[in-house]
Amino acid sequence: MGHPISSPHIMLVSHEASLTGAPKIALNLLRHLRAKTDVELTTILHNGGPLHPEFSAESPTYCMDVPREHDPKIHATVRKILRPLQKAGRKILCICNSAESRFVANSIFTRNIPILYLIHEYPTSYEPQEFEKIERYSNKMIFPCRSVLDSARRVVSISDQKAIIQPQGLLDDQFGTRITKEKARTQIRRTLGLPEDAFIVLGCGTVDLRKGVDHFVAAARTMESLNQSRRPIYFVWVGDGPRHVHSAFHYVELDVEKSRQSNVRFVGQVENVEPFFVGSDSFLLTSRVDPFPCVIHEAMAAKLPIILFDQSGGAVEAVGEDVGKVVPFGNYVETVAAIHQICESPFLARSMAEKGIARVRRLFQFDHYSDQIIDLCETELGMSIRPKIQPMPVMQPALAAA
Repeated sequence: MGHPISSPHIMLVSHEASLTGAPKIALNLLRHLRAKTDVELTTILHNGGPLHPEFSAESPTYCMDVPREHDPKIHATVRKILRPLQKAGRKILCICNSAESRFVANSIFTRNIPILYLIHEYPTSYEPQEFEKIERYSNKMIFPCRSVLDSARRVVSISDQKAIIQPQGLLDDQFGTRITKEKARTQIRRTLGLPEDAFIVLGCGTVDLRKGVDHFVAAARTMESLNQSRRPIYFVWVGDGPRHVHSAFHYVELDVEKSRQSNVRFVGQVENVEPFFVGSDSFLLTSRVDPFPCVIHEAMAAKLPIILFDQSGGAVEAVGEDVGKVVPFGNYVETVAAIHQICESPFLARSMAEKGIARVRRLFQFDHYSDQIIDLCETELGMSIRPKIQPMPVMQPALAAA
């Protein structure tokens, strides 16, 4: 699409292009902006990753690949992009995705460009002064749920005019529909060498302590000692992470080996996670800190009953009532009891599954999320950026594992 020289310019900033939640949100938003608006787009990546080519396919993309700190290359890149636009008198807006993009946001802020800031983190992950800077840089701060906003307000004062709660939606609106449950069940059990009647408890995310992979393994160990189900129960984790000595993965592997656990499988990073979600029987979220994880939307879309820890983040808000079981944080006995209940009661599991898919379809559609972000862009720019001719629907190819 060509853009007249007077059209506005939107810069999208992502801290990286990894196969994790926040970059996937940024990439999906970029696709929606390209399909739904008549603006010129540019992307800045602080660091690269596997999704870099997909960002580049949607807009000119600058990847700096410098340490996650202030660096002269950041200022030089921002100046290179903005100088000709500002000289031409173009209207410019920046969307910064993730608190991790704050170093790029600083450079953009110093050039008097309005910033919409998408916050995907709890401020407890940062020094208070870092979050204070983010608040200062932002014209609007968009939070995925109430608990993240409340947590931020315990660190820094944020006005009602600046703070907006807008949950992101299911990244792929076809997720859970491309493969039948019967085919997915057979496929993943054969791939993992599990019995046909195996009940699979799925975990998905980076293999690290924030995502609670050690809690996941400990719950599986508790299951081995307490399992009274008529079916064998296995815990399967999809996703990868550092595997060096002293990494979280290193120690959970030691735990599995020393306790002689046989009910845990680590799949690693896979190109298509959909069969694992559709073919599993429940989803277990063991995160310590997880503001509003995308995998919860995918679990609901795949009709999985969900078990999750309280006090772990916004997933409790996302799930609501009757879609899953919220258990006390780190309580493995309660976790195992909830899994047993779902395993032994097909009626309960089916009820949770149906309520979950209805909830994600009603409340968590990315199309609605992107429309709300576009509305905010139009307010900040003071003009409409939607084309007069209705655009074609956004195509959403399946994204790889988180």
